[in-house]
Amino acid sequence: MKLKTTHGNLALALIGTLLISGAQADTIKLSLGTYRNSGSSGNGAYGGAFSATSASTFAANTAANYASEATKGSGPGVTGLGFLTFCMEYNEHFSPGGIYNYGISDKALLGSTLTGDPISPGTGFLYGLFARGLLDDAQAAVGEAFSYTSNSNVANLQEALWFLEGEHLSSGYGAGMFTKLLESEFTAVANAKTDPFAMSVHYGLVYASDFGVSALNLGDAPRYGRQDQLIYQGGGFQRIPDGGSTIMLVGMAMSGMALLRRKFA
Repeated sequence: MKLKTTHGNLALALIGTLLISGAQADTIKLSLGTYRNSGSSGNGAYGGAFSATSASTFAANTAANYASEATKGSGPGVTGLGFLTFCMEYNEHFSPGGIYNYGISDKALLGSTLTGDPISPGTGFLYGLFARGLLDDAQAAVGEAFSYTSNSNVANLQEALWFLEGEHLSSGYGAGMFTKLLESEFTAVANAKTDPFAMSVHYGLVYASDFGVSALNLGDAPRYGRQDQLIYQGGGFQRIPDGGSTIMLVGMAMSGMALLRRKFA
């Protein structure tokens, strides 16, 4: 399991150890997407596509949160409407076309511990934009490009997400083509990697959940020892009013109240 910097007091730290939701009554099928990171299935190196089994509506209902760009491109053998997702862990595996039990939480699980590792805010930000069909526009705004139908671009996104999650760092993975975008939102790529929260330029203090992103933990409860995937559950991306001036005013007001309390104590 990766090690990353965690900030905040004990109460905030407890947020990162929320219990995983119970095992779902249905199952989900994880298949390869048409556009994906190339590699052997053994290392989980795919941005694949989830598809519901015939008895499940979970994938189809979840896909309703996604833009069409992030639901298309399902590879051969995929049945039903699914959504495109990416691996969180490098050393956990899945079998393309496999059917798994699952749980949903705010963290990746290695299978050997129940504490897990919270999703980095940078991961939530990039995957949330991807799921909403806005990653290409966001890249263009900082002078870069992204195509949902480019194997190399999708591969770069998977590598950037592994990097943000502290995975497979010996490979030299980094933020790559998403460096400018992450810097524009978190002022530095390193800030996007902190967990469980970070300060965002446009959204204030954020967790991955503030971008509508959670972890889909595959396998059997309670340890979910298969691959952890990303899932967008809708919503998020609530900008700070007035470019953050409201938060500054609230902070000043709170400081003033504290001074008054001390004065009249």
